[in-house]
Amino acid sequence: MTEARRELFKRIIWDYTYTPEEVEAIIQNEGMANEKVMMYRKILMSERWYNIMRILTPTELQQALQEEVIKTIWIKYLQEKYRNVRRLLFEGGVLKAA
Repeated sequence: MTEARRELFKRIIWDYTYTPEEVEAIIQNEGMANEKVMMYRKILMSERWYNIMRILTPTELQQALQEEVIKTIWIKYLQEKYRNVRRLLFEGGVLKAA
């Protein structure tokens, strides 16, 4: 885990009892368990987009931008922002997830 990634995870879990290593394990798990959805939501709601793009892999970005995650964001304009980002990056062919 890079230092930038560790710091991102520390910032998003300040109000939880998770360690950065536990967050990493959750994100690396297959599928989209509730904890993984929650972590991605916290990342999307807590961090600037360009930092997120710098720290998450294309596959992780694609997972973070799934509708399953976006619909849990309670701020409507952020939902629309991330739907547009998903459409431009992945449906528009800018990025390819592994």
